[in-house]
Amino acid sequence: MLKYLPLLLVSFYALTGARSGGPATMVTPTGESSDRIVNPDAHTTIAYRHFIDKGITDRTGACWFMSTEGVYRFAGGRFTLYRTIGGLYMGYGGSILEDGKGNIWFGALGGIVRYDLAASTAAGKATFATYSIPGAGGAQLLASLQDLREAPGSPAMVRLMLEDRGGEIWFATSHQLYRTDSASGTVLPTAIGAYLRADRQQYRCTAPDDYGIYGLYQDRDGHILISMNACSCGPPATYLLKAERWSNACVLGQCGHDLLRSDQYQAHSREIAASLSPVTTRDGNTRIAFATMLADRSGRVWIGSDSGVYTYEGGYFTRALLGDTLSSSRITAMSQDATGAIWFGTGDDLHFRGRGVWRYQPAAGATGGGLSHYTTAGGMPAQTPFRNDIISSLLPDKDGSMWIAGQGGICYFAKGVFGSPSAKDIKNELPVYFVMKDKAGDIWFSTWELGLYRYHAGRLERLSAK
Repeated sequence: MLKYLPLLLVSFYALTGARSGGPATMVTPTGESSDRIVNPDAHTTIAYRHFIDKGITDRTGACWFMSTEGVYRFAGGRFTLYRTIGGLYMGYGGSILEDGKGNIWFGALGGIVRYDLAASTAAGKATFATYSIPGAGGAQLLASLQDLREAPGSPAMVRLMLEDRGGEIWFATSHQLYRTDSASGTVLPTAIGAYLRADRQQYRCTAPDDYGIYGLYQDRDGHILISMNACSCGPPATYLLKAERWSNACVLGQCGHDLLRSDQYQAHSREIAASLSPVTTRDGNTRIAFATMLADRSGRVWIGSDSGVYTYEGGYFTRALLGDTLSSSRITAMSQDATGAIWFGTGDDLHFRGRGVWRYQPAAGATGGGLSHYTTAGGMPAQTPFRNDIISSLLPDKDGSMWIAGQGGICYFAKGVFGSPSAKDIKNELPVYFVMKDKAGDIWFSTWELGLYRYHAGRLERLSAK
């Protein structure tokens, strides 16, 4: 029994608490309406007044933004702010997803929230369903909405979401993995997060981020890839949760094993282990963690890791041989443009400097292709005096241009040259962490201090109040 005690102690709370939460609660919050994004909480720190880190355009044409104030919905020329919904804090640090039915899901603090398209249409007003994570605590973890800066770091913040082919939503906090159950209308806490956290203990990991869930992806065979970060100990890692084991009682924490008995705990662990397999290179020597993945139009899956670019096929990673510098860079963004070229954006390294962007144009009928590298010192507009070349987002627009956002501002690449949006009230040298396009093809982006902008027909419009 003592041999298995450390693992048991790590996993016991999560596994014994692995029971489904209550059914979804439907709510119709009023929200706060305005024609511009405002500063309702009177933040005195400029950087936190209007910061938006995620957004999405839904099938109806409405735009949703996750900000330090909460979630904004833009429709009919007006913004509606939802600070909390059903007692769950909404906004910065969470996640956002549109499912196959047009519902919008939000990863919140202490649970998830679904904007129900059918119910909202029938009622003529925004209707949401809320699901609390069992034992997570919800919005009471915050003393007030003035503590927004602390919320993203909470272990109860839902940071990742994924819709599987059956329509269920998988979502992760930093340490746990959950799944919705449409039949019962509840959330099922899986035992996967606790098992993987225990596995990291062999490296004597103690810091929270040493075993954080870093990425989720479903492959063409239906398996779910779960990426684990490694900040200060042990290697990064990716695990494959086998599709045929999704409904295993132990995986869903419903097996009834008495985990205080060593024989039953070992039986439970064997069931979890049989459901997972590590994803490595074919020689088994390389383990990576991914934060971004791209399935291109040919069906090839590209993996962005902290150590360069890989491709994924058949349960294995293969390093993409695209040059030594790119192969050793931290990949923060990937996208494909209208010509079929793949773009890779790089993030900060130990010296807090990125390496710009690469554009890879596969050669037709061949394995090779052209590779171009752009930095602020050679190609991209030098929009910041620090020239750190850190890239946060890549986005192709309806005209075939590629928009590039990062620490130094935002620019676009069109017909072989770079351009930069400009306006009298913006210097375009502030960090840009988020960029998206709406149903009409307009480009939206948010800066760290000046808030939200929309670029339409060559004109830049500021949508945040000063």
